Amino acid sequence: MQLAFSNDRLSSRMQFDSSAAGEPEVESSVIEWLLHDDQVMRECFTHAAEILKSVTGAAITAITLLDEEYQHYRAEVGMAMPLVTRARSLADYAVRDAELFVIEDAHDDTRFGECMLVQRHPFVRFYAAIALRAPNGEIVGALCAMDPAPGRLDAGQRGVFYHLRAMIENDLKMRT
Repeated sequence: MQLAFSNDRLSSRMQFDSSAAGEPEVESSVIEWLLHDDQVMRECFTHAAEILKSVTGAAITAITLLDEEYQHYRAEVGMAMPLVTRARSLADYAVRDAELFVIEDAHDDTRFGECMLVQRHPFVRFYAAIALRAPNGEIVGALCAMDPAPGRLDAGQRGVFYHLRAMIENDLKMRT
């Protein structure tokens, strides 16, 4: 498999042999590429986070990328987010399911007692996220909305998560 990408500032190619490396290598290479090189995808992520914030009214929206150890924020709207270990992240729960993952009040759910964003600023209570997949099918991150107040999503807001995921995944396919 070959990933090719370019933008106004940088034209480069990253190659790797997925048959020799195995799937985890493919996933980490896609995440590495998204974390470091692609301005076009960064802009796509930022637009998606802005749209999600506008539609949901959540205080914070973001695109996160997950490697084996950390949750990386690739685009965040509402506040700059800290680096979080994957084991203590809400996104790690969200990517375990193909469907929209919604927590109406994280303070009422014991699963999230160790999550950094619940226990520390911004003291997240409402969280909604949907997994994002690379063209090879591997989950690379999540599109998420969060708020320090409990919350709910209506059917229209839920639909926006699915539409934005489709847009992001389509852009990933076009860029690889």
